[in-house]
Amino acid sequence: MVTLEISPGDGSEGVSLTRETIVRFGEEITGDTVNDESFYLIANGERVEGEIRVSSTGEFATFFYGGW
Repeated sequence: MVTLEISPGDGSEGVSLTRETIVRFGEEITGDTVNDESFYLIANGERVEGEIRVSSTGEFATFFYGGW
């Protein structure tokens, strides 16, 4: 799976701790291929709680933060 873009990007400033993270892939994805075992975020050495949603086009996955 090829990652084409991540938003917010590396080095972004002034980004809220609760802003969702969006990843654009170079091929179609599904909830079976992008799930909490294959797609997660780590901050300060710990997994970040949240929910993953795959777009209806199968092009994007969005991570919505939880527990903040």
